[in-house]
Amino acid sequence: MFQGLNTFFSGHDGDQHLAAVFRQEERSGLKAAMIGRTIVLLIIGLWLGLSRNYPQNLIIVAVVMTFVCIGLIHLQLLGSRYDYSWVKYLFATIDALMLGLCIAFTDLSLLAPGLEPVMLYRFGVFPWLVLLIAAAAFAYSPGLVLWTGICTTFAWIVPWVRIVEQMDRVVDWRDIPVGATREQYLAIFFDDHFIGFGSRAQEAIALILVTLLLMLATRRARAVVRRQAESDREREVVNRTFGRYVPAAVADSLIAGGGTLAPVEREASVLFVDIAKFTTIAESLKPEQVVDMLNVYFDVAADAIARHGGVINQFQGDAVLATFNVPVEDEAHATNAVQAALAICGAVSGRQFAGQSLRVRVGVNTGPLIAGSVGSRGRQNYTVHGDAVNLAARLESMNKEYGTDILLSETTVQQAGEGFSFRAVGEAEIRGKTGRVALYTVTS
Repeated sequence: MFQGLNTFFSGHDGDQHLAAVFRQEERSGLKAAMIGRTIVLLIIGLWLGLSRNYPQNLIIVAVVMTFVCIGLIHLQLLGSRYDYSWVKYLFATIDALMLGLCIAFTDLSLLAPGLEPVMLYRFGVFPWLVLLIAAAAFAYSPGLVLWTGICTTFAWIVPWVRIVEQMDRVVDWRDIPVGATREQYLAIFFDDHFIGFGSRAQEAIALILVTLLLMLATRRARAVVRRQAESDREREVVNRTFGRYVPAAVADSLIAGGGTLAPVEREASVLFVDIAKFTTIAESLKPEQVVDMLNVYFDVAADAIARHGGVINQFQGDAVLATFNVPVEDEAHATNAVQAALAICGAVSGRQFAGQSLRVRVGVNTGPLIAGSVGSRGRQNYTVHGDAVNLAARLESMNKEYGTDILLSETTVQQAGEGFSFRAVGEAEIRGKTGRVALYTVTS
């Protein structure tokens, strides 16, 4: 029944992830409400205990402490193995039941002999009822707010009905004559048999309206929490998906940009790597073995690139294209690109890939390029364009001619700085480039 209230008024929370989020929010809210309730009750108990005469003050303190104990028991159960979904409804019912019993069985003769019990409804108890309903809103549970509002309304009205039924004489608003004098009006209004039917009806309506408003507010808050949880989960999925190939900052930029990255033009370092003699290796393996080998290899290469701040722009066959300084700015992009090249070569040379030993060739170049999301409205890729990209690819392929694993351009070597063992391997004419290009390799 109580689970149905939550489901009906809160929307369907069939998603286990969202259900867990709401359970945590409910517990946190209820804990805050129980702590606040305890503090307020202790203050009220202290004030009434000191401001009322004996023995009324002892009775009031006993009642207040009973409510405090009920709240503390509920607080202890929150988050425990006994914290079932219906427990919060049970304690809301107990609160209302205790309130109703206190109203129904309060002996006003302690104040003045023969005073009618209905006079209790003149003592300013009503405003405190709203706090019971407001406290339920802390649980982000429209169902609990509704149930608390219903129970509180019954706890206020039912004892009144019982008291009125036992009275031998009643007076009400209708007994005040039209054109009554001041004395006539006050005589009826202050009569201890005055039941105030219209006032009780207004109070019941007010409690119901407050309940409905708070229920709508908690439903709206729950919808906000749901949207936030879904957004966080989507962000987590995107981060987990992209995180294998790009730094977290890039994934965050993609999410914030709606899946696209703004175009930029800046100097960056480009790394191009592929597997030496891949065609020969692939021909000796079954298709599934080739795929397994590539997946393991790409994991190793992607980890080395991401660890040094690079971004993988493309997997093409056995080749990987990565950039440094786009889209994430990196002042040490040349240094990081060289470190990534060394890390890839070191990781590949020291292990097997689906039973195969591999050797890679890496080309690294630094220069101006253009980067951005390119493609149709339905599908876009983050790509880089420019002569710096083409030269990195040519350097990678030229490793075959020079018997090296890594070839670097002079610009990369100059910007990478000290800390590496660079070695010049010669100069070469590159198609599309004016003059000869100095080539370097690196060993550590």
